[in-house]
Amino acid sequence: MAAAVRGVSLVPTVLQRPFSYRPHLDGLRGLAVLAVVVFHCGATGFGNGFLGVDTFFVLSGYLITSTLLREAVRLRSVSPVRFFARRARRLLPASTACVVVTAAMYSVCVSPVVVRQVRGSFFAAALYSENFYQVWLESDYWAAGNDTSPLRHFWSLAVEEQFYAAYALAFHALVWWAAR
Repeated sequence: MAAAVRGVSLVPTVLQRPFSYRPHLDGLRGLAVLAVVVFHCGATGFGNGFLGVDTFFVLSGYLITSTLLREAVRLRSVSPVRFFARRARRLLPASTACVVVTAAMYSVCVSPVVVRQVRGSFFAAALYSENFYQVWLESDYWAAGNDTSPLRHFWSLAVEEQFYAAYALAFHALVWWAAR
């Protein structure tokens, strides 16, 4: 990536400053999650839980893109390995705890027959593939009585992780190509 052409910087000024924490964006993401939770609780006036999901994805995309751009400017490359390591450090502890605790509680509180029926959902959630698992089951997310898995909502985390995996690889390829 050329840093300048005829003395004019090609790197936007905002990328030249150190990245600072932006609490208002975390606040907006928190409100987006709250909107989804309130929607699933059946509150009136929240007819579309996808607005919260979309808002969360857009804000996360902005933050991830900012991080990747700063890395590209600072190091003249983007490392998918560093990207995936950061994502793993951030998400794996909480998602693993959620899956393990939910599995333990579910096995105590629900009949063994039901536990066997949803076992695949636990593995799919742990592997960030709940969305593909639901497609494989030909499951209708909105169908009444179709909520036997307590980890069904991991579909959105699966979609996010799959998208950002492809996005980071594409970003890496673009930075590599531009630096040639």
